[in-house]
Amino acid sequence: MTQAEYARQRGVSRQAINDLVVRGILRLHDGKIDVAEADAACQQFLDPAKSQILTALPAQPVQPDAEESLEPPEGASDGEAISYHAARTMREKFNALSAQAEYLKLLDTLTSTAAVRDEIFSVMRTFRDNLALIGPRIAQRLASEGDPLRCQLLIDEQHEALLNELSRAFALDAAGGIGERAPASP
Repeated sequence: MTQAEYARQRGVSRQAINDLVVRGILRLHDGKIDVAEADAACQQFLDPAKSQILTALPAQPVQPDAEESLEPPEGASDGEAISYHAARTMREKFNALSAQAEYLKLLDTLTSTAAVRDEIFSVMRTFRDNLALIGPRIAQRLASEGDPLRCQLLIDEQHEALLNELSRAFALDAAGGIGERAPASP
């Protein structure tokens, strides 16, 4: 079938069909169009909402991919064309995930990893500094204590107080408040 005949059959201009040939969507065989091949190519590569050619094609349901992924279908190389429907599915999935992330950010339930990393670093640095101060803080009391059991209790008290402070700091952050923290208890 010639380009003009195919255009008349589909109710579009000859120039529209020629444009599809130039774009490589339709292929000519000895200057003629294979109707079945052209119909399949139009169904695969053209946007059904914007294409007048597809209005004359028989409706075929699009089979959704079983795998919901933003990756191109298996076997498709970087330069290889993927079908319009597969590309549209990937774009819609990406848009949905982006919208969900924005929604969670608006609800203040999504926090950037950099902010979390910075806060954990700050809490742990304070913990490290307070841990290093335990020795100088209780050195005099330990030196005056002769009972090893009493020395161990003094050290355990300091460790427990420091761990409780760390627990309170993380509980404040988990509750959403990065408020003032009480200084380490002596």
